[in-house]
This record gives sequence, C-alpha cells and structure tokens, in this order.
Amino acid sequence: FAYGSNLNMKDFAEKGYNPETLKFVCTAKLLDHQVAFTRYSSGRNGGVMDVLKKCGHHVPGVLFEVSDWDALDAKEGVASGCYEQIDCTVTLADGTLRDAVTYVVCEKQREAFVKPNRKYVDVVCDGLKSFNLPTQHVVDAAKNEPDSSLCDAVFFYGTLMRGEQRVSAVQKHQPTCQILAECYGKLIELNDYPGMVISHPQGKLVNGEFVKFNDIEAALKELDRIEGFNGFGNKDNLFDRVLVEVGVGDKSRMAWTYVPTSQTASSGKPISSNCWRQNRGTWESVTQAIAQAHLDGQASSVLANIRAQNFYGDTMKLEGDVVECVALALRSGKLRERELAQASGRWVVRIDGMGKPNP
Repeated sequence: FAYGSNLNMKDFAEKGYNPETLKFVCTAKLLDHQVAFTRYSSGRNGGVMDVLKKCGHHVPGVLFEVSDWDALDAKEGVASGCYEQIDCTVTLADGTLRDAVTYVVCEKQREAFVKPNRKYVDVVCDGLKSFNLPTQHVVDAAKNEPDSSLCDAVFFYGTLMRGEQRVSAVQKHQPTCQILAECYGKLIELNDYPGMVISHPQGKLVNGEFVKFNDIEAALKELDRIEGFNGFGNKDNLFDRVLVEVGVGDKSRMAWTYVPTSQTASSGKPISSNCWRQNRGTWESVTQAIAQAHLDGQASSVLANIRAQNFYGDTMKLEGDVVECVALALRSGKLRERELAQASGRWVVRIDGMGKPNP
C-alpha cells in the first residue's frame, strides 16, 4: 500500500528504480491512520512522509502488486533503519478489506514534525493526482495542521438508530447532526439485529441514519465495542468498520459503518424492504415522531421555509394534518430530513427507544 512518493512513477524512475516494480491493483484507504512528516531526509532536503495510528482518520493511496521487494526495500532505506515494513489492512472502494504491507518510519527515527521541502510535497501530490486521489490531507500535514482525512460521521441502519433499543449509546455522545440517509447495500437479518452487505452503486439502497459527532474517537471506541469490532484484520471480529458513501438528500457524505464479517453474514436472511424499521413495523411511527419533533412549536415557519425552498416541487401540497403530511413525504422520499432540518434549523431531533419525540 503506497501513500507517498511511491505513487509518483516519474520520481520513482528518477531515483533509479524501475516503475514496473509496482503493478497497479486498485485505489484503497488505510483506516484509522493519518499522514505525518516525521523524519528528516537529506535526499529530500526536508521531512518525509509517514503514517501514524489515529482513530477516525484514513489515508488514501494505491494497492500495488510488487515484483521486486528487495528493490523497494532499498528505495525505502530499510537496511539503514529509515523505514520498515508493517502488515496492515486496507479497504477497497466497495468496502472489501484486504491485507497488505506498507512502509512506516522506524520508531527511533521519528520526530514530532519535520518541515518538508516544497518540491517533495509536490512530488507526493502529483502522484496522488495521477490516481485521482485527494491531496488536501498532504497539504495540511505539510503545514503541521489538522488534516482533512478525519471522518466524523457514522451510518447506522439497525438497533443504534433513533427509536431503537440502543439509541442511548449514540445520544450520550451528543451528535451534532442526525438525519435519515441511505447507502447502497443489502440488508440481512441476524437474530435480533440487522447487517448490511455493501453493494455497488445503482443497486438497492439501505435506509438508515447519518450521524456526526464532535468527538468521533470517543464515539467509535464505544461503538467498536458494541459491534464486536476488535481492530482491522482481527479474526475474532463480529463486524468490521469500513468507510462508505452515504446519500443525505441531494448531497453525499463519507461515513463509517459496521458490516458483518463473511462468517457472521453467512447465517443472515435477506430483508426484502432493505429497511430495518419497516421490517420491525416502526417506520410509520418513527417518521411521524421525526416530523413532529421538527415542527414542534414552529410549524408555521418551518412550512414557510419548505415552501420558500420549493423542497416539494409541484408533486405535493401541504394540506390537512401537517405532521402526517410531512411524515408521509419523508417516507416516500419526496422530502428529505436534510431539507426538513434546513427548514427547521434542528439538525438533531431525539427520539427515545419507544419511537416518541424526546426533547
């Protein structure tokens, strides 16, 4: 798994190594890590890249098949104690986890921060761009600033959603945004809880919730325990934690989610609706409670904002029981909770385990 200068084939050749040593497999992400500049290199006249463990972050890069490990070790200065190989687990675009090897700065060589040379930063960024990968995380790290690789949101699709029995584990971490959302996948039933098998875009959508946290590290620590996730590559995991793209109305956002391991999923039965709430018969009551919570005490202004933004288009009119009308629009997809939150100004409306509004 390459994340730095090894992505730049021109630089690779200029350093005297054959670019054909690396055969492209696919783009990937190294999860719960972030990039940093931790070692001085005389050859680069400044700091060079490293990856450090950091919960909630991810490092974009490329998975290569290596034909000459000795050559790659020599380029990375393994014999002289500059870098060392470590085993890691990366995630592919479809959420699949893959075992790999990457290079990290040896512990004895690490410093808190070593300012990199601009030319080296350009080499890394040009390499990332050649694979259509983002570069902002490198630019931020080069300035020793918090990087953009933090993902502070989680996609829930089962017992941790509002109205479900374990929602208190989410609410205790005081989410800053909690709205209905969708993710491509297939829902299966595993005893008293569901699991989601990730599928390619244009497949079926799983109904769930997109939730953002101020302290994602603390939230993930508890959620990992609840979901039986013991770390990437751990053979005893009940669920794995991966990054997925989530639809929140007309926007898409990255979020963590938990997917059953192949062993866990083997006993699952398909849920045809792809919605845990529909499967449990609570979809109507929960959307009713969500609508009521957004409208509570400010129905007139919320409805005025909905009309002003033309969220409904020409397909529906707000008539009769307003709460039921809005709830029906949420269920049908004619109104997204993101749009409702924009109209109400309430990005978190709490619902207890009985599916009732909970101020």
